[in-house]
Amino acid sequence: GSRILFDRKGHLFLGVGEGGSGTYAGPRSSNRNSQDTGLAWGKIHRLREDGSIPQDNPVLAGGSVPGSIFAYGVRNPQGLALHPVTGEIWEAEHGPRGGDELNIIQSGENYGWPNYSLGVNYDGTAISQGHTAAGIAEPRYVWTPSIGVCGIAFITADGFKSWKGNLLATGLASQKLYRLVLEDNKVKQQTVLIENSGRIRNVVQGTNGKIYVSLEGPGRIVEISAQ
Repeated sequence: GSRILFDRKGHLFLGVGEGGSGTYAGPRSSNRNSQDTGLAWGKIHRLREDGSIPQDNPVLAGGSVPGSIFAYGVRNPQGLALHPVTGEIWEAEHGPRGGDELNIIQSGENYGWPNYSLGVNYDGTAISQGHTAAGIAEPRYVWTPSIGVCGIAFITADGFKSWKGNLLATGLASQKLYRLVLEDNKVKQQTVLIENSGRIRNVVQGTNGKIYVSLEGPGRIVEISAQ
């Protein structure tokens, strides 16, 4: 994981990766950190700005009081973004070979890893037969093959006109910046804005309404304006 996000209510969201070793995932895996609600790994945590635990955090199985864990069953959460209208937390995470996910993070939800994924293990074996199961939140979008999704950001500036409300997603492996058109919280269309310029690590919209993109190799910041 790599991302920290503040919401409008004084909460701090923190994405932590599964921290596992080895290549195999699935029901036989000994790497079940993401599903163990007693461990910090493979979780989205929610704290107050002073580091204390919000009393409306979920009480998860095995617990008796709210803890910092807000949602679990994530693999490697690389992107967090606040929806400009609903205030919902959107998350992007690395899958294994394929299966990069875009999720809406909700209180107490289980996002399935390592038992459910639309990717495959690095040795080519299947992880699961799908991502639909009782008690498991389905992804809003899946990238296969993996793009190495990293930072995400919503376009909120009026100057971008019809792009306002679209979601931007960066790709490390693909070396692309994507613009996602959303409809009913699902991806309706995807287009590429930048490609073949290096690994794209993060994207943000500045207070001036312009978009800033960080690229690796060589490291640089690209500015995108509505003009």
